[in-house]
Amino acid sequence: MRRSADPDEPLGEALVHAAREAVEGSAIEVQLVVSGRARPLTPVVEDTLRRVGREAVRNAARHAGAQRVDLELAYGERDVQLIVRDDGRGLDERAAETAIANGHYGISGMRERAEAAGGSLEVVGVADVGTTVALSIPMAVK
Repeated sequence: MRRSADPDEPLGEALVHAAREAVEGSAIEVQLVVSGRARPLTPVVEDTLRRVGREAVRNAARHAGAQRVDLELAYGERDVQLIVRDDGRGLDERAAETAIANGHYGISGMRERAEAAGGSLEVVGVADVGTTVALSIPMAVK
């Protein structure tokens, strides 16, 4: 999820486009809600939001059997949050623990990106309800 070819495209729209590309060919519905006052972000923050968002949606499509993915982009006073919720089978904690050993680096990669940008990532799965990926990054305004 690189920066949009259109520099005027709002981040929320870019996230939706990237999410729809990640689930292309599936029937997964993607919805977005943006809250707070949108402000320019540093390239690192914006890139982290895009990449983590795309990976979370891709995981919902590939592993969760999700029918719907909801994206929430929330601009706070000091940070920006991206929450990705799916209605899939829910992330099994044991599967998450053994993911790297099985050659799956998505969650660890998302966590590394978040930490490199000074943020944090939380992943919570509930069986037969879905998985929520919550990314929070300090807002560094241009």
